[in-house]
Amino acid sequence: MTAGVQCDNCRAFAPMPATGWLHLLQQGEPSGFMAALTGNPEVSVAATFCSMKCVAQYATACALISGKATGEEP
Repeated sequence: MTAGVQCDNCRAFAPMPATGWLHLLQQGEPSGFMAALTGNPEVSVAATFCSMKCVAQYATACALISGKATGEEP
């Protein structure tokens, strides 16, 4: 089995290291693995994308699913 990453939008797969891929990071619970990778123990990967096109499509889908903005989003 090959270690790699998968795009959270189009499901494309690339073996590690996946040069040029984009990682959406989220602060949260401390993780030993992410601490070693990013140098910050409170950061985790929320999503991974193979291109800016996939980031845009993912963001559009999230905005459509979440409904209308209330002005009090975090």
